[in-house]
Amino acid sequence: MVFQLFKRNKNLIIHNKIKTVSENARLDTASPTADDDLELWDQTGFMLRSDIDDHLTHSKWGARGWCRPSCIPISIILILIVLVVLLPLLDHAEHKSVNNSSLFENDSELMCMDNCKISLVESIPIGLTYNNSINHKSTYHTWMELIQSAQSTIEIAALYWTMKRQDVYPDDSAKEGEDVFEALLEAGRDRGITIKIAQNTPSQLSPNVDTEYLTKKAHAEVRSLNFAAILGGGVLHTKLWLIDRTHVYVGSANMDWRSLTQIKELGIYAANCSCLANDLAKIFEVILNLIKYIFLSNSCFSINIKNKLYIYLI
Repeated sequence: MVFQLFKRNKNLIIHNKIKTVSENARLDTASPTADDDLELWDQTGFMLRSDIDDHLTHSKWGARGWCRPSCIPISIILILIVLVVLLPLLDHAEHKSVNNSSLFENDSELMCMDNCKISLVESIPIGLTYNNSINHKSTYHTWMELIQSAQSTIEIAALYWTMKRQDVYPDDSAKEGEDVFEALLEAGRDRGITIKIAQNTPSQLSPNVDTEYLTKKAHAEVRSLNFAAILGGGVLHTKLWLIDRTHVYVGSANMDWRSLTQIKELGIYAANCSCLANDLAKIFEVILNLIKYIFLSNSCFSINIKNKLYIYLI
């Protein structure tokens, strides 16, 4: 009886399967098996394949897609590594480019020295003769030439002023100093040249009679500097002429008629040297505004320890 019951159940199962197969055949479908059920799920375990079969809209989430949740942390790490490695390299390349461009800029700025001519000038005391075949231009003729060439500005830094014979003692050799003083007076009064003067604080031994006269008659701007009060000591010992920020005299000669005819002096005259003149003008501005500016760094100048100026004397 048990055998008959088992056989009956088996026939019922076979009948049901035959019925299912016939129905599937009629509907042209297949009954999913256990393996088919697994295939319905994507290997990620998050989506059904029926949800990702649309390659036009969900192709990135497919079994072979490029964006999977497990890849997100790795992608973030890779991006951070790229940023850490590449950004310093890019920054270094940018600095290198800036440095190269600054070099080109310095080269272009120094082109203003192409027409520059630098020569030695000197003062030889009257009655003193050297057995020397080389004759340099005199300080007197250099100063007169600078004043006559001025188009807009004359800037002078000096320790003191005694350009006239009555400032020291009457002597005919003071004439060259008086000529220079009269040329400065005429430049400011008649030609409208702006005259700026930086000098040491006047004293009883070194009064500022000459510069006061230039202030009244030639509208000169005069700045007297008390180094002892500002810096605790020292004097303005610079001897500098700037003409139109283009021509330069720098040397040992004071604004004293004796520096033209009675004392040996040596200096340089730089014509059409605007780079050099502009650098010296920065120093002159510091002198005029000593309280504001105590020092300047090398980077302020186009000619400095890195960009040297080579002078060849012929």
